[in-house]
Amino acid sequence: MAFVEEHYPTAVPFFALCMFAGIRPCLRTGEILRLQPAHFKLEANLIRIDGEVSKVREPRNVAIQPNLAAWLHAYPLKKFPIIPSNLQHIREKVAQKFPLSHDIMRHTFISMFVAKFRSIGEAALQAGTGLLGFVEFGQRGDRAGADTHATLCVCRRGPDLGGRTW
Repeated sequence: MAFVEEHYPTAVPFFALCMFAGIRPCLRTGEILRLQPAHFKLEANLIRIDGEVSKVREPRNVAIQPNLAAWLHAYPLKKFPIIPSNLQHIREKVAQKFPLSHDIMRHTFISMFVAKFRSIGEAALQAGTGLLGFVEFGQRGDRAGADTHATLCVCRRGPDLGGRTW
């Protein structure tokens, strides 16, 4: 975020919403394109994703966490649009510095939410994933090799993938 703030401040709301609220970031069909300032209930620390905005056409609420609230306070949506006019160019420039795969910011939100709140179900509800699958994909030991820690990632399962995960 520091890089975006320094080099592309007009894009701070876009990156903050994708990273800290789990909004689907696709610049062709993503929820971020349909999100409007009216969806924000800042006094209630809430973003209301209506069915018309949601990829899966299901409404959901996303709690505005303190880090996102701080970004939205510093970059108010009345002054900084969610989608700046040159966003595709900005995203390409940011991706040159940081490898941003399609949904990496959204997946980061989900991972950090689960790590902080220990609730896979609530993370799925707020991110609108439908809880298709969370998989333990590895373990790593500390330097002494005494303890191991499970590492979680978000994976999708479904008939469109033949029951496989990715």
